[in-house]
Amino acid sequence: MGSGRKFGSRKYRTVVLIEKQNGLYVVFVNMSTYEVQISYLLTDLKGVVSYDKKVVLKFQHPEHEMLVMTGDIDTAKKFKEDLISLAKSLNLHIEELFPHSILSHFGSIVGCHTLQNMDVSTLRIIALENCYLPNLPEGLGNLTISSLSLNGSKLNIPTCGINTVWNWMTKRKISTSLNVLEMNSMGLERLPFEIIYLKRIQALSVSNNKLVSSIYRQLVF
Repeated sequence: MGSGRKFGSRKYRTVVLIEKQNGLYVVFVNMSTYEVQISYLLTDLKGVVSYDKKVVLKFQHPEHEMLVMTGDIDTAKKFKEDLISLAKSLNLHIEELFPHSILSHFGSIVGCHTLQNMDVSTLRIIALENCYLPNLPEGLGNLTISSLSLNGSKLNIPTCGINTVWNWMTKRKISTSLNVLEMNSMGLERLPFEIIYLKRIQALSVSNNKLVSSIYRQLVF
């Protein structure tokens, strides 16, 4: 495996990146170009299992299980094989069969696009990219997520009357937990006023939209 294998092919897809830094291999999970969401030492990886288009990584410190979902079986298989090969070259013992619970949080995965009985309260990162979204439910604001990407998605934003598309931003939980918000390539003509409720935002990306010069007057927190 090279020093920077990227797991993901779409323009805005979350990336799992393995790099050697200061003599140590580090596993980075990066959703955006602005910040690394979380990182692990490769020496703390205790197990890796692949299921179809999914790979489960088990870390010891911190004690996390990571589920990586991709749209391609070969990509998942190659990623696992390369990871095991790298671990063996470093004399690391990686289990390839172990009890795991992460899939239970995601309910029944009946297909690459279908989840049943999913416990969304466990989510911390959500990517709704390149989708047609008739609406964003206000319940989204009741999640304690740190990062949300709507890149490339199209929202049904009314041109007149009451606009409730952005009401989720006003909810207490998300207003105090969301750090990264990406709304690139969505055809937005203005920033939603409700964005002022997001008190913890550290990175906001709205590139490739139809925003007018008044955008700077809207960014008053």
